[in-house]
Amino acid sequence: MLDDAKSRRENLKLTVYREDDLSVNFYEKHGFILFGDQIDKHTGHYEIIMQCCP
Repeated sequence: MLDDAKSRRENLKLTVYREDDLSVNFYEKHGFILFGDQIDKHTGHYEIIMQCCP
């Protein structure tokens, strides 16, 4: 599913909670890099913005 999403977009961005190391590591293994960070306005938790290009 991830490969399909990457093939449909020039730039694919997603957010992951900073404390969710398993998810961050998963996306890094699949070619995503750190793009920035922000605070989730709904939960107040810090998020990492990750980006990948096909």
